[in-house]
Amino acid sequence: MKRVLSVAALVLAAGSLSACGGGPGADAPTDASVDDFCAAFAGIVDYLDEDGETFQAADYADKLAEVGTPEDISDEARSGFELYVEAFEDLGNDASEDEVDDAEVEDNGDTDAFDDYAAEACA
Repeated sequence: MKRVLSVAALVLAAGSLSACGGGPGADAPTDASVDDFCAAFAGIVDYLDEDGETFQAADYADKLAEVGTPEDISDEARSGFELYVEAFEDLGNDASEDEVDDAEVEDNGDTDAFDDYAAEACA
């Protein structure tokens, strides 16, 4: 469980996943229910291997893009969602903890807006 939380914290910490938007998350639905969105978002633990050593980041990105975001998400938070989805996609599957650590998400404030939205909506 500690490894799950560690990887989740690394992946979700707004920092610098260098993505420029317009990627796989851009076409994600914008009418997801809050429950579906939160289930997909929290489902990150389902994309860790049994031993917690590798992260199926591209599969997680696909799930997020399939579900999308609720209608009430701000434009900035939606942009942050798209940046995360693109960054997870770029990581690919079987990403190690080191690869997750080294991943960079563009820090333009939108990822912070997404983090804040998800924390509030999924609390």
